[in-house]
Amino acid sequence: GEPPLRVGRLARIARYPFLPGMAATFADYLGMALLTPALPYFLSDVVGLDARGVATWTGAITTAQYAGAAMGNMIVGTMGDKLGSRATLGVTLAGDVLFFTLTAVNRHGGALLAVRFLAGLSSPLVMVMAWLGGSISDERLPTPCSRTNLLAGRTVPLSFCSVQAALKR
Repeated sequence: GEPPLRVGRLARIARYPFLPGMAATFADYLGMALLTPALPYFLSDVVGLDARGVATWTGAITTAQYAGAAMGNMIVGTMGDKLGSRATLGVTLAGDVLFFTLTAVNRHGGALLAVRFLAGLSSPLVMVMAWLGGSISDERLPTPCSRTNLLAGRTVPLSFCSVQAALKR
């Protein structure tokens, strides 16, 4: 018969089931962190705050988004149990798209604080970690990327370990 088709590593990564999770993690970190260096300039130039107001609002907005993420983790965990991981990932990514877009068009400090809190609430990071933790076996991961270490966040970045697991497939 015909020789078996060889599938390249890139093709294996493209059909890798954890790619949406890795993309969600990247998008969320990018969306949450992208505002941080620009926020003082925005508050000063667009909102018109003085130095003290810029410092206060920068701290408040940054705290709000991560406080939202901390509270959202509990909500996302419950959603994952009821809706399943893929549906919950979709809902959280839709929230990221909506609230990161609202961040881009917002021109008021108080409203930005509320939008960033909601952006934190919709963070998919916990869902991705639960999805990976429940789906990847330790045999498929490189030694420093055991599932326990991945979930504890003690080793190399999540995406590196996930790609390594995909390449071992």
